[in-house]
Amino acid sequence: MVNPEIPDTMAAALEPAAGDTIVEVGPGHGELTQAIVRAIAAADVKDIKLIAVEKDPGLAQEVREKFASYPFFEVVEADILRFMKGGSGNKLVGNLPYYLTGHLLRVIGESKRRPELVLVMVQKEVAARMAAKPPRMNRLAAAVQFWAEPQILFEVHKNDFDPPPEVDSAVVLLTAKKNINERSSGIFYEMVRAVFAQPRKTVFNNLRSVFGKKKMSADASLKLLAVVGIDPGARPQDLSIETIADLADKLANI
Repeated sequence: MVNPEIPDTMAAALEPAAGDTIVEVGPGHGELTQAIVRAIAAADVKDIKLIAVEKDPGLAQEVREKFASYPFFEVVEADILRFMKGGSGNKLVGNLPYYLTGHLLRVIGESKRRPELVLVMVQKEVAARMAAKPPRMNRLAAAVQFWAEPQILFEVHKNDFDPPPEVDSAVVLLTAKKNINERSSGIFYEMVRAVFAQPRKTVFNNLRSVFGKKKMSADASLKLLAVVGIDPGARPQDLSIETIADLADKLANI
């Protein structure tokens, strides 16, 4: 990262506060870490932690030495996917590589101890998918929007990096929703996987496997879709997150 404004803007968006445990994904050489440390120092808050989770031992040691003078800073050598399954931290921040984005957000979504705030830099195209609404709903958007409200804060040009990547990026803020029906979350994610597995097929055909596990007949399945206002001939991209969640809630009660 060669544009210092980007890390500073991201660190400010975290709004460090007393009691926070901020988890940074893959600090690398510490460009974003430095900005977060400055933001915490400027906020002058007590009882705050910054945990940098780095899988590479060499990079972990580098940032450990670089920020050793800050008592609130800690480095954990671990895979972020395993680390987050423990639900550590109420805020998560990082520049996510493409291969990690979907998997990490799925782990967070399926955790019972999700962060209150997730601030990530991802590929611009991925950011657009996360924030999509009907008629562009997709599997990633549905999985994320079940538990969080996504907001694209700003775009990051590829020339802000050296060497520049092939694509532009964007910074996305995910604010966790309250009062989520956790009881229906399991069937929600199962349903999302099924309904978006074949986007060209109708909702009814894609959900046959889910209905089958509930031992529902075709007629009973069609009636349930009608109750939640889903046209069985609709395509997955036309469904709203509210409708999908409503269907999951009703299926959980069967």
